[in-house]
Amino acid sequence: MASQNYQSQIEPDQEEALSKAALMAANQDRIYKEMEVAGLAKFTAYCNKSVKVVFEDRTIVRMMQGCESIRILTRLGEEVIINLNKPKYHNSAQFSLIQEYQNYVQVSEEFFAWAFSTME
Repeated sequence: MASQNYQSQIEPDQEEALSKAALMAANQDRIYKEMEVAGLAKFTAYCNKSVKVVFEDRTIVRMMQGCESIRILTRLGEEVIINLNKPKYHNSAQFSLIQEYQNYVQVSEEFFAWAFSTME
């Protein structure tokens, strides 16, 4: 499996965002909400306010509240990290990735908003 990081340089403020992104892998043993949509994806929201969406084509999107980075594991096994809130860091390769994965990200963001709209 290949691993790619499409951020050309990590700025100091990005290091904090990447640290938060690393938390997406932590504390995921406490599931807050789960849902499955046949033919689309399995959605999981965790108590640490992160989500993981596993799409039917094996693409996986992870995001966390307060984190500007979104982690994507493509169906081909490549890891992509996209910083959506810092367009000045986007090179042409990253812009292409944002366009390529925008539907995955949009669906994931919608689930995130729904899952954490009311905390039980």
